[in-house]
Amino acid sequence: MTGIWYGKGEAMSRIFGNTRQIGMVVKDIDAAIATIVDKMGIGPFFILRHIQPEDYRYKGEPAPAPDLSLAFAFSGSLNIELIQQHNDAPSGYRDFLATRDEGAQHLSSWTAEPEEYDTMRANALARGSAIVHEGRVGTNRFVYFDTIDPIFGMCYEVSEGMSAQLGPIVTRMCEVAQTWDGTDPIRPYA
Repeated sequence: MTGIWYGKGEAMSRIFGNTRQIGMVVKDIDAAIATIVDKMGIGPFFILRHIQPEDYRYKGEPAPAPDLSLAFAFSGSLNIELIQQHNDAPSGYRDFLATRDEGAQHLSSWTAEPEEYDTMRANALARGSAIVHEGRVGTNRFVYFDTIDPIFGMCYEVSEGMSAQLGPIVTRMCEVAQTWDGTDPIRPYA
């Protein structure tokens, strides 16, 4: 798939393909949005409040799903995701906050086809990467791999972020960011 930001020929991870997103775990999503909008001029943020992934597994076992608020914005072709967990369910987000303060928790590659996702997941497992947590939100599957290093502190996510269902939404958010005039910095995710 090519388009406004999902182009070909870009530098990429040799293992996970193109990095499309940096995910940041925060304690207060509204305060984090306000800071990024004010200090960096990035926005608008499209927000989902209090969602719970389905088919959720933590370290390979079925587990209670985290209650999450997620906000997405673009800076050029880079998606910035803010994640606030509202409960104490086991997750990579909870683990991150237990060992460090708020900040960048993951990088993410997005696939367009289910087969692409399945292949990337299988390849990471074959390389010895352990799964931190996985599940789906709507039709979008995601998996976080334990690539966490004591110094680097990040894990890698693979998501179906460019699927037939999500691709048009993601592309539209990117287009809106290109002409954003600073008004309405928080918008519902549609």
